Amino acid sequence: ELIIAVIILLILAVLVFLIYRSNIKLDITRYSVSDKNIPKSFDGFLIAQISDFHNTRSKAVQEQIISALLESEPDIIVLTGDFIDYYRTDTDISLEFLRRLIPVAPVYYIMGNHEARIDEYPKFCSSAERLGAKTLDDCLVSVVRGNDKIDIVGVKDPYFYKEYEPAPECRIDILSEKLKSLLQTGESYTVLLSHRPELAELYADLGVDLALCGHAHGGQFRLPYIGGVFSPSQGLFPKYTCGLYETDGKITIVSRGIGNSSFPFRINNSPELVLVKLENKNADSPEH
Repeated sequence: ELIIAVIILLILAVLVFLIYRSNIKLDITRYSVSDKNIPKSFDGFLIAQISDFHNTRSKAVQEQIISALLESEPDIIVLTGDFIDYYRTDTDISLEFLRRLIPVAPVYYIMGNHEARIDEYPKFCSSAERLGAKTLDDCLVSVVRGNDKIDIVGVKDPYFYKEYEPAPECRIDILSEKLKSLLQTGESYTVLLSHRPELAELYADLGVDLALCGHAHGGQFRLPYIGGVFSPSQGLFPKYTCGLYETDGKITIVSRGIGNSSFPFRINNSPELVLVKLENKNADSPEH
């Protein structure tokens, strides 16, 4: 019995260690996206994506992010929703972290479902703008290099369109119409910032070249050979949890995010900083 008890205690100790490590060890995931529509002057353009920060209190994770950003020197930083948290709202933490991001590179910020539920959000948004972040509230901005440009499109989470509840089909229709209208004004390679990864096929159908999303938290608990266990809006064993997905030549990249919310911890699913490098692919050159 003593041996069995010791074995059980060792297993529990290993599990506790793995859970602890899964919540404080930052993963840095790098992607290269090659497309003939990426202007030559944007070849090598680096986008750093931070998603689902949820005003994390982990200083260890925050310091790893800042260190990785300073080392990688991104051209822009994008925040793809839920930068603040509804359940444990502390806008001061998020604003202080944002203050540290601003000197690294231009910051573009979109709203997630948690921002839609927080009364302090309008004040937070104003503070973020004063710090120097660009909040993309259903709008398009262009990033210019020489005579070339790419378009950055940001859409609000569907929860903004009505009182908070699981998003019905009509909200997705509203998002679709707003995005379609924004894309009609653009004429360049398009990078979409949208919180919702489950709409990847919609983004591709509308002609988005590259969509950067979050929300799924990597499935929160990840099982070997299976993947994420649960995601808001997708339920059990969701399709879009993390990684690169291709639909008809259009790309969606889903970040596992940084913080936690209603689930207070992760298992086998470390916080993730995503780095996306754009590459100009000459139409006459072979795939690389």
